[in-house]
Amino acid sequence: MQSIENEDKRTRMTSKVAYDRSEETPLWVNKENCEDIKLRYPRWLTFSIIISIPFLYMLSYFLSLYVVGQYTYVYFLEEKYPGVRHSLNGSLSSCNVNKSSIAYFIESSIQKVSAKWAIYTYLAFVIPSVLININLATYSDVHGRKLFFIVPLAGTVIKNILCVVGMYYKMNVRLMLIFYMIEACTGTWVATLSMSFSFVADTTTPGKGRSLIISLLEGGVRLGLLDPLFCQDI
Repeated sequence: MQSIENEDKRTRMTSKVAYDRSEETPLWVNKENCEDIKLRYPRWLTFSIIISIPFLYMLSYFLSLYVVGQYTYVYFLEEKYPGVRHSLNGSLSSCNVNKSSIAYFIESSIQKVSAKWAIYTYLAFVIPSVLININLATYSDVHGRKLFFIVPLAGTVIKNILCVVGMYYKMNVRLMLIFYMIEACTGTWVATLSMSFSFVADTTTPGKGRSLIISLLEGGVRLGLLDPLFCQDI
C-alpha cells in the first residue's frame, strides 16, 4: 500500500515538472530567417505600399463621413422644409444667434434628425464589421493575406461609389445604411490594418527594422486621422 502511495507521489511530481517546463517553453519557435524571404517587388517599395494603404484608407474613410454628414443635413432640410436656405444663420457667429427665431428652430430640429441618422449609420457600420473582423486575421493565416487586403478595399470603393452616385442623384439618405453595411460586411479599415501588421510580422524579424516599419505604419494611420480635421472646414 505504501509503495503505491509513493508511486503516486512520484507520478504527480513528474507531471508537475513536465507541466512547468511546458509553460516555460515557447509554443512555436521560428527557425526561419524571415529576412531571406524573397518578395516579388523590392522591399522598400513593398513596405511603402503597405504603409500608404492604411493612411489613404483612413483619410478617405473619415473624409467620406464628413461629406455624408453634410448631405444628410441638406437632405432632411429639403425634405421637411422645402425652399429654406441651407445656411440659416448666415455669417452671424454662434454668440449672436437668436434662439427664439424660426430659423434657429428649423436648424436645431434638422440637426437632431441628422444626428439620429448618423447614429443609425454608425451602428449599421459597426455591428456587422465587429462580427466579420473577429476571426479575419485567423482566416488570413490559412487563406493568405492578399485576399483579405483586396476584399476590404473593394468594399470601401463600392460603398464610396454608391454614396457618390446617391448624392449626385439626390437619392434617399436612408439608403446610406445599406451602403455602409456593404462596406462593413467586407471587413472595413480594421481588416486592412490587421493585414498590414500581419504582413509586416510575416516578412520581418524582431528588431529595429520591424520596429521602424511598425512605427511608420502607425504614424501613417494617425496622419490619416488628423488630415480630415484640417480639411473639414474647407
